[in-house]
Amino acid sequence: MTKQFKLQPSNKSFENYIKLGYEFNSIKKITAEQNKLLKQISKIDDSILILDDIIDKSELRNGKPCLYKQEGLQEAIVQSEILKSEAISSLIKLMKISKTNQKNQLEILDKINKFFKSIYLGEQIDFKLGKLNKFENNQIDQYFKMVSLFTGNHIKFGLEIGQLLSNNNIDLKLSEIAISLGIIRQICDDFNDYFDEHHEPFGDFMTKKNRLPELLFKKNKEDRSNVLKYLKKNNYKEARKIILNSNIRQKLYNFCNEELEKINKIKTNFDYSSLIEDFKQILTKE
Repeated sequence: MTKQFKLQPSNKSFENYIKLGYEFNSIKKITAEQNKLLKQISKIDDSILILDDIIDKSELRNGKPCLYKQEGLQEAIVQSEILKSEAISSLIKLMKISKTNQKNQLEILDKINKFFKSIYLGEQIDFKLGKLNKFENNQIDQYFKMVSLFTGNHIKFGLEIGQLLSNNNIDLKLSEIAISLGIIRQICDDFNDYFDEHHEPFGDFMTKKNRLPELLFKKNKEDRSNVLKYLKKNNYKEARKIILNSNIRQKLYNFCNEELEKINKIKTNFDYSSLIEDFKQILTKE
């Protein structure tokens, strides 16, 4: 038996996106039996985050040492693979009790395969970005490609699987909306990485992951050593003032707002309001 994990908040979980897609397309509520299996499917999130922590060389996850720090690298990798297998088994059971037709079952399994591939392709880009010291304009394009693959597709494939589960076709408008929602979510997450309540404050900066705030920081030819000087003193507040200056905050906000404008142009009955991250915090949070 694997350990019990819950590394991803419920509102950002694969189970939530499947549920929203299903209920939108079927106009029926998820039953208690279906919901029980959905929670097991969210082991996919845990599987991915365990590997993500290893790749990122993170120390903490939700205030606790990462699994590979607790159990060792080999055990963490094995646990990740077991969780993935258990999630797929639960998905197969969910398709059966939902009476999903054979055509849609095959398409769902294909979607799961494509989802995992997109996650690993996103990780690949993230890893390559982290190796670059000198700023080049195409790095921002690479960041958005990575975010679309990793976070955008997390929402997109969840919504698509939910729609297929209900024996309906995929509404491509929702898939388009999902990518923009994922981009907003990831920009907010990368912004929040610099705050004390994050599972590892300044973790991305210290490991030189080259996420969007630091890419904009480098583009402006700001001095990284000034930030490191404050970090050595554990003075996160002063370090934040430098890397999250008003110019960078405005650019981060503008990127999010551009995605929201794309979403607002799409005519749909799907209520995506609960999936929009509060990106206004980028301009105000201290």
